[in-house]
Amino acid sequence: MARVEPKAGAEVDRAALRRTVRRALFTSDREPVRALTEPLEPLTDQADLDALERDAKRAVSAPVRLHRDGVTLTLTPEDLAQVLDSERVTDNDDVSLRLTVSPTRLTAQIPAEVMASLERDPVDATFAVSGATISVIESIEGFSFDAEAAATQVADLALKLTGREAELVGETTPPKLTTEAANGMGITEQVSSFTTAFPCCQGRVKNIARIAEMVNNTVIQRGETFSLNGAVGERTVEKGFTTGGAIYDGEFVEQIGGGVSQFTTTMFNAAFFGGYAIPQHKPHSYYISRYPVGREATLNWPNVDLKILNNSPHGIWVRASTTATSVTVSFYGTKWVEVAESTGPRTNVKPPPVKYEENPALPPGTEKEISSGREGFDITVTRTLTYKSGGSEKERFFTRYLPEPRVIQRNSATPAPEPSGSPTPKDPSASPAPSAAPSQ
Repeated sequence: MARVEPKAGAEVDRAALRRTVRRALFTSDREPVRALTEPLEPLTDQADLDALERDAKRAVSAPVRLHRDGVTLTLTPEDLAQVLDSERVTDNDDVSLRLTVSPTRLTAQIPAEVMASLERDPVDATFAVSGATISVIESIEGFSFDAEAAATQVADLALKLTGREAELVGETTPPKLTTEAANGMGITEQVSSFTTAFPCCQGRVKNIARIAEMVNNTVIQRGETFSLNGAVGERTVEKGFTTGGAIYDGEFVEQIGGGVSQFTTTMFNAAFFGGYAIPQHKPHSYYISRYPVGREATLNWPNVDLKILNNSPHGIWVRASTTATSVTVSFYGTKWVEVAESTGPRTNVKPPPVKYEENPALPPGTEKEISSGREGFDITVTRTLTYKSGGSEKERFFTRYLPEPRVIQRNSATPAPEPSGSPTPKDPSASPAPSAAPSQ
């Protein structure tokens, strides 16, 4: 910021100029019109400039430091010299100069790594388990750098001889779940947990691990309905999902996110044995033996969903984890109901239909069984809820499994006919009779 000395200016006498121009228009005089001016004194004087210079020298006399959550932004005298500016201040008829800081130049002076350390998104409170103890991990406010506010703060600090540091002001964003709210949710113990197993190393295993990672640490407030589709969204490659086996419209297919139904089933059972309401779920079309009969659920974007209503007096904290061969979902809160389960007999049993598929790669006139199929049946699972506050009720979960077809591939082409005629018999005397031997 360079010093520019005040000096008088000039102001045109507009009334006199109008009169001179009007006369010139009605005469033949073509001489240039001269404009009369009057002196124009500067609004600020030498004393104002001297005061501003004193402030500027004080501003660059020492560093200014701003702190935020363990991060310190230091502006050296050289930095301050780059960001200082001035403005004219009018108070009634009194005009003076004030030292300011340019927000744009201040932002440019802050190193990118320091800015990245200062700014952050809000972090919700969450929970941690150590043995039987559940503790709350505190929430953190989000913070955004406010260039205008910081510039004002730096200008104020730079005018001080001492105490040239302060807490950096800016825009704060509260977390969705604060520490205080988490402490009031009544999450004190494990309410339920369920595990299902799967073979190692298939493509679907990656999808199970990915959806578990996305759902882990979910908090469901009292009265809130959790939607698995809503929490995870569409399964895409960009989100870390890959192809895996799935059932779509009654057919076994490969699709992005195939296998997430295993997680859905596991979460369904954790909610089932926690006593929580399950307003929406859809069983698989065919019974899959690795899942509990009548207690399983599938998932497909966007309409086939698992929804869990937290109808308890306490909050829910969901933990989800996987190993190479299993997935576990646990619900934490406060036990409020005892759950008993009973599974009825299989009724309306139907044999698997036969489904033929043409396969020209097979020898003509032959067939090959690809799948032996599975019976379809109806089954009812009953959940009995006995509340600690008193009273009980029964809920019935009815499932109708379709018979899984027995799949046979065949080549319906007519086999080629045997060559006509019979081979010419050999002369018995030409060679000895062959001895019996096993076929190769």
